[in-house]
Amino acid sequence: MWEKKLFIFCVSILCLGFTATEKQEIAAKHIHQIKKGVLLVRLHQHKAVLDKLKYHGQDVEHKKKKEEIERFNKSIYEALSRVYDFSNMEFFYAENSKNVRLGKLDGVFLNDAFMADSSIVVDSSVPRYILEVGDIIFPSMSGHQNGLAVLNAQFEPLESPFPYYVKRSGGFFIKRTDTDMAIMLNNQFQSFYNKYPLN
Repeated sequence: MWEKKLFIFCVSILCLGFTATEKQEIAAKHIHQIKKGVLLVRLHQHKAVLDKLKYHGQDVEHKKKKEEIERFNKSIYEALSRVYDFSNMEFFYAENSKNVRLGKLDGVFLNDAFMADSSIVVDSSVPRYILEVGDIIFPSMSGHQNGLAVLNAQFEPLESPFPYYVKRSGGFFIKRTDTDMAIMLNNQFQSFYNKYPLN
């Protein structure tokens, strides 16, 4: 009886090993795809929230919320633009998510004035990954996580062992800045890329 249990245990370990190896291969493929492709940063305008405030005549709150959102987007835009150099990168508003998912990329990317700029061109044939910014919800995380998360071109989260997120919270009441998170993302990508060179 114990021989049968030992056999089952050994087979289970082997299966887990294969699964882990497959996940590493998938993660390695992702990082090399990002390197030769483009990271598209999704910024949110939270129009539903603003429209609700406007509808209820809460003009002061509407103005404050709009300015807060604009400051947030500007901060993450500047941090990533200044620090991130692992791959090409562009920014777009969440309202254009459907077009980005479908590969309809004309006129959706933002210049440094946060205006859609048709002169910014991304070849739809290159690998595309999405960087989600803000409040992130993933089944593998414990509830909400504020920070950065990497998604595939269909807006699905990548999985470990790929370094697919950076949390704003650093533990022990440490709150990372946008620049801190941008540096961590860039360093994680570079380290993972170096760890899994293509054969």
